[in-house]
Amino acid sequence: MELPQKHFQTKYRLTKEIFMEVLREINLREGVRSTYIPPILRLAATLEILAGGGYQWQTGGAHTAPMGHSTLSKVFRSTLVSMDEHLCRKWILFEKDFQPCKEWFNQKYNFPGVVGAVDGTHLQLLRPVENEHIYFNRKGKHSINAMIICDHKLMIKAICPQYGGAAHDSFVWKASKERLVMERKYNSGNRNSWLLGDSVYPLEPWLMTPYRLREDEPDERKSFFNDTHSKARSIVERTIGVYKGRWRILSDDRKPRYSPTIVAKIANVCAALHNVCISRNIPFRTNNEAITSRQEGVIEPTPPDTGNREADRIRNRIKDHLFHSAM
Repeated sequence: MELPQKHFQTKYRLTKEIFMEVLREINLREGVRSTYIPPILRLAATLEILAGGGYQWQTGGAHTAPMGHSTLSKVFRSTLVSMDEHLCRKWILFEKDFQPCKEWFNQKYNFPGVVGAVDGTHLQLLRPVENEHIYFNRKGKHSINAMIICDHKLMIKAICPQYGGAAHDSFVWKASKERLVMERKYNSGNRNSWLLGDSVYPLEPWLMTPYRLREDEPDERKSFFNDTHSKARSIVERTIGVYKGRWRILSDDRKPRYSPTIVAKIANVCAALHNVCISRNIPFRTNNEAITSRQEGVIEPTPPDTGNREADRIRNRIKDHLFHSAM
């Protein structure tokens, strides 16, 4: 805590005040053994690993949190468990008030009803001992395909790091609890709320995707819809870029050293910490904010447009609204 504020924030990504708030929230036990690592050093070491890219030997050798490699490994994993348990349920909330998000997208893009955007991103991991094929993506690497839903502020409203890199984005979405939430809201009468997803997702009344256009049959209105949709949906690409840029352990240029279970916890914890930073206005800039899942992992095939009639009707209504409003 004696480090200069700027150095502290560069090293741990949090200000000193927020660091202490997080420390109190995760409720790390003090322990009784004389060799036990104090909670403040356990959190510092864990944040340094998450922010610095996972190089435990560098963290363990640092004067701010010196400890042996085996000790650091245990500290890192146990602290992750506590952070996952206490931070995620508080800071990752999908069903919280959608109205501010709707208003922002409507004002900025004239796109009504948008409660967020969804995309997938691949998180590399150590070659699994069991069920390796589940995690083997089309780029020949082992990964988890994590679904992320964000709002207009770049807040991560939901994250699903449960499926391996072989799973398509559309499969992860269909199996997610967030899809069930959106479907339930729709069936209970909320007919004016939807997420934005790219063309690998299915068109649904609660998930708007772009039109598939034919070069031999140009359609000005559909093209305009696709252009507006793409601009609005780019918010999730920016979110993923900041998320993986701030917490370098998630970056593709880091050699993976963790199992699927640990990577999933890392993904959840980093999402919660990302939201802490966004909500407290902790600035962060990266040159890779526009990274998308298509660049990071699997190149997924475009599925046929299987949207039902109601979803088509909603999309056509939005298309006409956007086109007439621009005239």
